[in-house]
Amino acid sequence: MRLRGEKVVVTVSLFLIVASAGCAKSEGAKLYESQGCSQCHGVNREGTEKGPPLESLRHLWSDESLETYLRKPQAFVQRDERLRALANRYQTVMPAFVLADQSRKALVKFLLEE
Repeated sequence: MRLRGEKVVVTVSLFLIVASAGCAKSEGAKLYESQGCSQCHGVNREGTEKGPPLESLRHLWSDESLETYLRKPQAFVQRDERLRALANRYQTVMPAFVLADQSRKALVKFLLEE
């Protein structure tokens, strides 16, 4: 009988470990929250009245171009017609992100996930 109880404890423990692993957020996801991105772009990147959706971005951005954009978004807006149209539509100015390079890369990785 004691063996059965130990098996239950081990099974429940393994279940909890597997379940919590699926809930772990990436560094990029944490940055998305902590930098306030969801206030304009939505909790699930679905967009709001303040900012466009950030879904399916891979066909629009390379890692390098998005990293550069996040450093100085207004410089990109001035030379990119698509971004100018978005800026006119949403009227909320995209802020520059002062982040360490590794953090910016993590945020870009998160944003470009499909």
